[in-house]
Amino acid sequence: MELSYVNASGRYEIESSQKQVSNNGRDIISDLPNHIIGSILSFLPTKVAVRTCVLSKRWKNLWTFVRELSFQDHFHRIKIKKMQFVQFVYRVLRHLDSSMIDSFSLSLCYNYAHIKEWISLVLSRKVKKVYLEAQSKHQYQEFPTKKKKEFPTNSLFECQYLQELCLKNFRIRLRPFITLSSLTVLKLSRMSVTTTFGVPNEPKDLTLNFPVLRKFETEGWPWYHVKSVTLQMPLLDVLSMDDCRYHGPHVEINYCVSHLIKFNYTGRFLSATILVDAVDIVSANINIMLYDGSSNSIQEQMVFVSKLLSINGLNAASLKLCLSREQVQDFGKTLLDSALMPGCFLLTLKVVKFERFAATTHDLNFAEFVLKNAVVLEKITFSCSPPKKLGQKKWKKVRDNILSYTRRFNSLDIKLEIVP
Repeated sequence: MELSYVNASGRYEIESSQKQVSNNGRDIISDLPNHIIGSILSFLPTKVAVRTCVLSKRWKNLWTFVRELSFQDHFHRIKIKKMQFVQFVYRVLRHLDSSMIDSFSLSLCYNYAHIKEWISLVLSRKVKKVYLEAQSKHQYQEFPTKKKKEFPTNSLFECQYLQELCLKNFRIRLRPFITLSSLTVLKLSRMSVTTTFGVPNEPKDLTLNFPVLRKFETEGWPWYHVKSVTLQMPLLDVLSMDDCRYHGPHVEINYCVSHLIKFNYTGRFLSATILVDAVDIVSANINIMLYDGSSNSIQEQMVFVSKLLSINGLNAASLKLCLSREQVQDFGKTLLDSALMPGCFLLTLKVVKFERFAATTHDLNFAEFVLKNAVVLEKITFSCSPPKKLGQKKWKKVRDNILSYTRRFNSLDIKLEIVP
């Protein structure tokens, strides 16, 4: 008998059964119970696990005991290959011998007609983890909201034994109130989530109740055509919002949490109000791009930054704040003086680093603002281009301005970093 395995380079190879026998010549692997062999095969891609049926009569149906399923459609618009893929998924799901499935992963191109039935089949086996992706034409290209494929069923959001759910590139319509009592991880990537039950075309309030959720991550802005979203997550540890961009009608997002270990926000100005009702946030990372080409003024964007810095539970001592710019021209002293920076932020700010500091008016104004208002500042670092690249005259201007701003500090650690 021959067995397939994965070598160090990730390739599948065949190993003679002579290496898998005991002293009396018996096949050790084949003598294991069916469910143990099924667990071992679960570490392989499902397609490879099914291929073990050709090894011997003993192995003909052992693949049916796998508990982790992974399907990836690479065939795009090749009709024959597409049909073979669909038939393969049906064959596996309908012939499983396991009464429960640990995980189900599916990445699909174009043809979504079978998703509803496939989900029904895995839910009937009390699946714990589900990962679903609608592939875009190009690997890193985001679907426009209107072109995202509408998810054909809400059954995943009614499954009370589901523990992890990851969705990418879908539109989904939910009931106004959703509860998932066992969910611990939720990831929404390039999603469009809305609720349209009731009066058509009228934004509604959406409430999501996840009593044991520990980790919630979004990539892109997921909330559309809603008036407000309330997320009840009392045990949440990690809240991450990445690549946030939204300029539609105003929406209020309220995260009801208790004690956050990590809070992360990366993106631009949002025409939304983000409320985080937390008692304490251990670590926070806020990275915002200020953009002069948007329909919102820089002052409006700074007010949005201020509101983020004022969220409940935010401990300024553990906050990492990065404000970067893109085509910002009017970031002047008047605007900075009117910026609504929370007092706790300015009173506790101890370490600041300016990266790619080029001594522009914007750079100098913002550096002056920080040095004038951060009353307990201990260390400040300016990362600059070398004098030859920046120009001797401009380099002297950078150095002189920095020194003039820091004269009021008795023991401030000032560092100029030269980067290529």
